[in-house]
Amino acid sequence: SLRSLGWGGSDTVAGVADSVCLSHRQAAALLAEAAAWPGLEYLQLALKPPEPGEPEEYLGAAVAAVAPRLPALRGLRLEYAFLDAGGCHALASATWAALERLALTSCFMPDEDFGALCAAPAERFPALRALDFSGCDLEGSSDAIAVLLETFGARLVYLNLSGCEIRNAVLASLAMAALPLLETCNLASNGIGDSGARLLARTPPGRMPRLQLLDLRGNFVSDAA
Repeated sequence: SLRSLGWGGSDTVAGVADSVCLSHRQAAALLAEAAAWPGLEYLQLALKPPEPGEPEEYLGAAVAAVAPRLPALRGLRLEYAFLDAGGCHALASATWAALERLALTSCFMPDEDFGALCAAPAERFPALRALDFSGCDLEGSSDAIAVLLETFGARLVYLNLSGCEIRNAVLASLAMAALPLLETCNLASNGIGDSGARLLARTPPGRMPRLQLLDLRGNFVSDAA
């Protein structure tokens, strides 16, 4: 029984041979066959950005449709996926009984649609422990991220918001969130300055007692801050 399926990845997308990455249509066709792999635990799909003039095709609904057919799925990673409102709502309304890690990296999600995903009921993701939205443009999603932290923060072990264009409002939410299990928080390459670093420094004692790695590389934080 197939346990892990990966197609493409960030290295291939970045340069060498993006021909091994899937179009959104190919990915949807592959997902339609998911019933053949009920024991699948890890699924990674790297997608080709649409060619100039090519219609944008959205994938979220196709992914959500396989949730009941992949009861053992523990890790889901999509790269360069287009997720519209219907797709985000579909992901949020499906039940992912075993999913521990959700990675939507360098994906296109309009702010209001990302908000629908962040507002998913916690019972839809009972095993979730890790979230990775690296490379997504979340500049206008501060309120959505605050909701996400309130809903899932108590059980997150890993959070990656690197390269997301996040603003100080997100850092303020992080500083005040209850994140008792968080071990890794990646905030690299966000243009965070001294004011943002000071917000994080005001985190009340006990909010992140297990934090081992706070990644602030690629930001503009002075030595003093």
